[in-house]
Amino acid sequence: MENSSKKKKAATHARILHQAKILFEKNGIARTTIEDIAVASEIARSTFFTHFTALDELYAEISVGEIEDLLAVVKDLKGRGLPYDAVLKNLVSKLIDDTAKYPKTFVELFIKGILSAEKTNKNFSDIEEAICEILRYASPPTPRAATPKELYRSLLGLYFGVVFCDLICGKKIGEIEKLKSTLFLYIDTLNISAPSVEG
Repeated sequence: MENSSKKKKAATHARILHQAKILFEKNGIARTTIEDIAVASEIARSTFFTHFTALDELYAEISVGEIEDLLAVVKDLKGRGLPYDAVLKNLVSKLIDDTAKYPKTFVELFIKGILSAEKTNKNFSDIEEAICEILRYASPPTPRAATPKELYRSLLGLYFGVVFCDLICGKKIGEIEKLKSTLFLYIDTLNISAPSVEG
């Protein structure tokens, strides 16, 4: 009986998380209420509060869940001796698999994480440290020609990646010249050959 009750509670919890992501994607986080989530999840408003104390706790659980999934991939990759492009491709694949259905939701949650001093900041730092540990021992990939569009997107990704990671990990953005030198170093380590004429 107790086991059945736990299963029912877990199923309700999962349904709330699922419906919340759908509503966040459709309406935006700021325009989704507890009432909206309760109706979509087919539960009473009071039932929502047996699972979450507030919307912020729901946001945090969704974010932390995604981070924990990514950490699980990192643990799986550790010690496999893969080249670093394979490591990065595995991580990117996981990110895409997890977020492609709800892209706007995850961008909003990511920005919420940057603007808050929540425990998610530590989780992002954990991911960064774990990935860096794997990449330290990974072998470099063979360079290939990138298209101009790929190079442009890589440049934007580098910039926003450095800035967002610092912010979400609770660090201040460094001096302008230091930020430039960091990005220049990353560009050098990409080891990209001359761009192809495609795309």
